[in-house]
Amino acid sequence: MTFARIILITFAACGLACGCAHHDNDDPPQEQLPKIQTHWDETPLKLQQASTAVAQGSTPLAFIFTNGGPIHVMDVTSNVLVASGTVGDQTLVRVDDRHGVIAGDVTLAPGPLIAGHQYAIYADPTTRNVIRQGTGPPAPLPKQKP
Repeated sequence: MTFARIILITFAACGLACGCAHHDNDDPPQEQLPKIQTHWDETPLKLQQASTAVAQGSTPLAFIFTNGGPIHVMDVTSNVLVASGTVGDQTLVRVDDRHGVIAGDVTLAPGPLIAGHQYAIYADPTTRNVIRQGTGPPAPLPKQKP
């Protein structure tokens, strides 16, 4: 066999191996795929959620809530709820003997408060205490470039 024939047979074999692949998209259109329903399983966590004291002490007391949500303020000395409400992001909550409890520019509880008492500002949980797992339809097929 000559060198030219070997080269010719090699190129022919490569052409058959690489060039005979079917390049059309054999995937069915999205409309023809079976519809898969989304299903979620939730498992309650054993740890119980609780409010978290973000600031505690004598007046004046203040805390800036980076993320808003439900809050409440307790008189720790007498174990009494002083105020509760929902604050927005970047809200300053302050507890003052004379003015009461103020969140931003909203008075949650007017003053005067009892001087010399200890107060606590609490952030309350906002989510359900569960682990969530789900199954659902696959993501849409990417569009092919021409």
